Amino acid sequence: MKLQPAMIFGSHMVLQRQQPVAVWGRGAEGDRVTVTLGSDSAAAQVRAGQWQVSLPAREAETGLTMHIRSEKTAEELTFTDVSVGEVWLAGGQSNMEFPFRYDIEEPDIAPGANDPQLRFFDYPEVSYPGHYESGRFEDYGFWRGCTPEDVPWFSAVGYYFAAKLRQALGVPVGVIGCNWGGTPAITWIDRAEIEADPIFAPALAQYQAQLDELDWPRYEKMQQMQAAADPARKRAVEDVMLMGKDMSELWKTMEMPKTPPTEMVMMQLGPKSANAPGVLFDNMVRPLAPYGVRGVIWYQGESDDGNASYDGYMRAVQRSWSKLWGVELPFYQVMLAPFGHWAHVTAGDYPGVRRLQKALADSDARFFCANIMDSGTENNIHPRMKRPAGERLALLALKNAYAQSVQADSPSMDSVRLKPGQVTVQWKNTAGGLHIRGGQLQALRVTVDGAPVEPVCTAEGDQLVLKADALQPGSQITLSFAEENYCVVNLYGGTGLPAFPFEATP
Repeated sequence: MKLQPAMIFGSHMVLQRQQPVAVWGRGAEGDRVTVTLGSDSAAAQVRAGQWQVSLPAREAETGLTMHIRSEKTAEELTFTDVSVGEVWLAGGQSNMEFPFRYDIEEPDIAPGANDPQLRFFDYPEVSYPGHYESGRFEDYGFWRGCTPEDVPWFSAVGYYFAAKLRQALGVPVGVIGCNWGGTPAITWIDRAEIEADPIFAPALAQYQAQLDELDWPRYEKMQQMQAAADPARKRAVEDVMLMGKDMSELWKTMEMPKTPPTEMVMMQLGPKSANAPGVLFDNMVRPLAPYGVRGVIWYQGESDDGNASYDGYMRAVQRSWSKLWGVELPFYQVMLAPFGHWAHVTAGDYPGVRRLQKALADSDARFFCANIMDSGTENNIHPRMKRPAGERLALLALKNAYAQSVQADSPSMDSVRLKPGQVTVQWKNTAGGLHIRGGQLQALRVTVDGAPVEPVCTAEGDQLVLKADALQPGSQITLSFAEENYCVVNLYGGTGLPAFPFEATP
C-alpha cells in the first residue's frame, strides 16, 4: 500500500495554532512513517493499515514545509506553503455550501481578492464507502487560497467569516467546508448516538419503513447516476438553484426518471443517501478528525422545518463531533433567514426552528446564534447576501472564542409590562439603544382579545413602547415580533444588529 495521508493534508493548508498537530493516514503494514514540520518531527508504526503522529503545538506562523516519509518504501511527500493560525469547520446544508460566486457582492470583491493567508478546503460530498473513488470530485478535496480564481469556490458564509477574523486577529485563517445541501441534522450525528437516544426513535422507525419499501434496483441506478454526474452539470444546476431562478425548465432537462423532485428525495432515502441517519457523520466528518480546529460555524435547519425536537438533534450533533475530536467544540449557528416559497419548497414552521436555535444559545454555553432576520428573501431559500451571516458569526467568535471586546449579540426581548394604553417591551444587548429603520416598525403583530390592533410604536433607549387605547389591564394581549416564515425586520440595536424574534403576553 502506498503512503497516503488523510485528504485534509496538503500544500497551502492551515494548521490550528496552540494545539498539538495530529497527522495521520494509511500505509503498508509494519511501516514506520515520519512526519516533519519545521524543526519538529515525530514517527509512528503502521498498525492495521493506519498511522498517526502528534507534533508539538505552534504559534501562528507561515511558510512552513511538511515532509511525510515512509521507511519501508522510501516514499516522501512534501507539502509546501503551510501556515499555522485559526481553523474552523463550516457545517450544514446549502446556505453554508453556497459558493461565493453566487454572492451578491462577488462581482465587486472577487477581482481584487488577494489574501494569501485566507484559505479554504471543501470536503467532497460523499455518503458511502467507495463513493469518492467512483465519483467525480476533481473540484474538491484540496486547499484553495483567496485569489480571484479560487475565491468564487469558497463558501460565501465561510469567506465573510474568515475575512473578518483575519482583519481582527492578524493570523492565517483556514475554513474547512463540511456541508451538503438539503441535508437534515440527523445525517450529521454519530449512528451510535442516534440509536442510544429515544428522541430519534420515530425518525429511525420512519427510515426503516422507507427501506422496507425501497425499489432497490432503481435506487442503485440513481445512486450510480449521481456519483458519475459531470461536475459541470452540477454547476449548471447550481446556476439555476442558487441564483433563485425558476426551476421548472431545469427539471424538464434533467436526465432522471420521470418523477417529481419530492418523490425522488423520498425514493433516495436508502443507506447511500446523504439524508440517511448518521451517513454524513461517518463519511464526511469522521475522516476530518482529529485535525485541529477552534470550533464550528453551522448554517442548517431548513431541512428540519417542523422538527419540534430540533434542539435535541443539534445537541446530538455537537456531542457527536466533540466526542470525535476529544474536545468540547462550540457551535456558532445561523438563525434561519425569513423565507416563504421557492420551487417545490414552502416554509412550514420556520419560527419554530428559530425559537429552538435561540433557546439553545440562551441555555447552553456550547451554542451561539447569529441573527440574520433582516437578510431573508421571500421567494428564494438561498439569500444571496451572505455578508451578514458570515460577519455576525465572526463577531460571536471574536467575543466568545477570542475574548475580544466587541458587540456581538443582537437585541433580545427581556420583559414586557402593561399599563393603561401602553405596553413597554424592555430589551437587552441593545448596544446603546434601539432604533427603527424607515420610521414604521415592521413584523410586529398585536392582538387584544383575539382582534388585531395596530399600536403606535417608538424606540426609546432600551425600550420599545407600544401605545393604543385598546391596550388595557384585564384584556388578553399577545405580542408577536418576527414570528412568521417570512417577514421584514427593521428594528436594530446601536451597532446595527437586528432584534431577535419574540412572543409575549404582558
